[in-house]
Amino acid sequence: MREKPQAIKRNQDVIMAFSKPQMKELLSIYGLSFEYEQDEDGRYSGSIEQIDDIVADAETLEKLKYELSRHLIEYAIDYEDNYARYYK
Repeated sequence: MREKPQAIKRNQDVIMAFSKPQMKELLSIYGLSFEYEQDEDGRYSGSIEQIDDIVADAETLEKLKYELSRHLIEYAIDYEDNYARYYK
């Protein structure tokens, strides 16, 4: 895997193995961005544009970024735990 990705055939499946740097390079074109607005009371509300279900609000813009990141991690864990449901 250090030189190039490897394909591994197991039963009817073909599994692709990548090194961590290769995977980071492959995924680097998929960036995430967020949008936000400031409410009348001064709080910030926002969401990750590419994933509708990730929304948060917070007292400051930095805290909003933190909350959105935390929700994104929870989403990724839930996605992995329930892969069959999300994939289909």
